[in-house]
Amino acid sequence: MKILRPHQTKAIDMLRESLIAKKKRPVLRPATGSGKTLIATKIIANAQAKGKRVLFVVDAVELIDQTVNAFYDEGLHSIGVIQAQHPLTDYSKQLQIASVQTLARRTAPKF
Repeated sequence: MKILRPHQTKAIDMLRESLIAKKKRPVLRPATGSGKTLIATKIIANAQAKGKRVLFVVDAVELIDQTVNAFYDEGLHSIGVIQAQHPLTDYSKQLQIASVQTLARRTAPKF
């Protein structure tokens, strides 16, 4: 597992502060190459530790398997994929990965 860099830790801290301040829709928008997927794995791991379900949305179907592999590399293994005929489709998993295109056509489970 990779260790977060200072800017990544700061991004998570700022997001947490925003949620504590009761902001309803905080957005974390780091630049290209800043390690967004790694940041996401840490946020997801924290959410799962609290028993929460997580939906991670990617902007292209082609990114689903790339994201699954990145999450596996960081120790997130119980993953379901919301995509037609994907071998990892399993709505019972606590972590789901879906493309925005697929979600536009389906009713997503509650997260």
